[in-house]
Amino acid sequence: MPSPLDHVFDPPLVPGRLIRRDNRFIATIALDDGRRVKAHCTNTGSLMGVLTRSARVYLRPELPSKTRRTAFTWVLVRYRRHWIGIDTLLPNRLGYQATAANAIPEVRGYTQVRREVKYAERSRVDLFLTAPGRRDCYLEIKNCHLTATTLDEGIAGPRVGRRYRDIALFPDAVTDRGLRHLRDLANVVGQGHRGVLLVTIQRNDCDAFAAAAAIDPAYATALAEVAAQGVEIYAYACLVSPQRVRLARPLPVLLSPP
Repeated sequence: MPSPLDHVFDPPLVPGRLIRRDNRFIATIALDDGRRVKAHCTNTGSLMGVLTRSARVYLRPELPSKTRRTAFTWVLVRYRRHWIGIDTLLPNRLGYQATAANAIPEVRGYTQVRREVKYAERSRVDLFLTAPGRRDCYLEIKNCHLTATTLDEGIAGPRVGRRYRDIALFPDAVTDRGLRHLRDLANVVGQGHRGVLLVTIQRNDCDAFAAAAAIDPAYATALAEVAAQGVEIYAYACLVSPQRVRLARPLPVLLSPP
């Protein structure tokens, strides 16, 4: 039986190579069987650091529907020796599964886990956790794939030295929505509840997490501010393969990167 920390790809993913990213939502992929297909991209950020020519990729086959424009979703990309997950929907599924099973120590002990609960004028929280005798917990989940060593040339990042192999960074593009979520979490903390940010890093070649201050300085500033106000920030690296993604290990959060 799979661990609640695992998201197993079923049906199996389909291998190919990246031809190009047509726009924020669509990529053209050459499958190993010779077909050239369009794949949906759930990650609308820049995908900095992973858009290498002819990169090895894996796609999730999708059931046909009236609303889908493509038969596949782009899920994984190979960078150097590592698989990296870019499906922004997967961390939410994995976070729900792991939290409901009490498998994440930082948010263990809640008896009810609800998804997509409205908690601010323009926001729905990813997970809302409740239990008798405990403070309600509002939990936002963010997907992360970028690292300090994969920033585009000319963009400054935290120093990577002997202490860390690499430092995971979020976001990879300016995120007004992410900034709003930080403020929403700070508001619920001010009301006496728990506000939690869970950063799911879909790669395993980094040893710490920090905000990408050179890409979105407002987000980096706000992350430190809300942490000082009591918002809890946790980052987890994942073991990623074409068979599964596992929520593997917690990483230190660097609010003042080296």
